[in-house]
Amino acid sequence: VNHYIDAFQACVDRNRCKFMSMSESADFLTLRGQTTWSLQTHNKSEILSASHPNSLANLSWTIPRNHYTQVRVQSGNATVETTPTAWYVHAAEGKSLTLELQPRS
Repeated sequence: VNHYIDAFQACVDRNRCKFMSMSESADFLTLRGQTTWSLQTHNKSEILSASHPNSLANLSWTIPRNHYTQVRVQSGNATVETTPTAWYVHAAEGKSLTLELQPRS
């Protein structure tokens, strides 16, 4: 149990996760459920498109680095964080987001 608590606290300290109340969790699941997204191939890239009727803020995508060499925000408002194993895309305010993913050859 202590290992789990320590691991979760480290996650919180890195701003990767946070504690939520049950009502906050319900709100998040509703937000997520209203989000539509697709992944399509375009030339040598893959395009991830996401939209929400109100805002994509607080939604994230984890994109594996062993499948993609680069992730670029094509349109919309998001930050891309790089780690050794993944690209973390964190959406900010806005109703739509388009990402260009460069697959590994």
